[in-house]
Amino acid sequence: MPRSYKKKTDRGTVPRASYEAAARDVLSEPGQSLRDAAGNYSLCHVSLTRFIRKWRTTGLDNPAPQVGYRSPNVVFTYDQERILSDYFVQSANI
Repeated sequence: MPRSYKKKTDRGTVPRASYEAAARDVLSEPGQSLRDAAGNYSLCHVSLTRFIRKWRTTGLDNPAPQVGYRSPNVVFTYDQERILSDYFVQSANI
């Protein structure tokens, strides 16, 4: 079972919808600057730049890229881990 890490700040908790809306404003409106759009949605302009760059490389028709932090040491999802632990308990009872 992986260790449980508690975040100490609220960095990286901005939802993907905010990044998508700001990116659409920058890409669709010709006079909208990147910094203004980031300020309107309370985003970091560098993070928004990175998001737009990733979104352009994957194609604007594809789903938007992942935002925020992910734990690098997770092997199983929560559901897979629960199923595996139930299996171990059942096997131990045999």
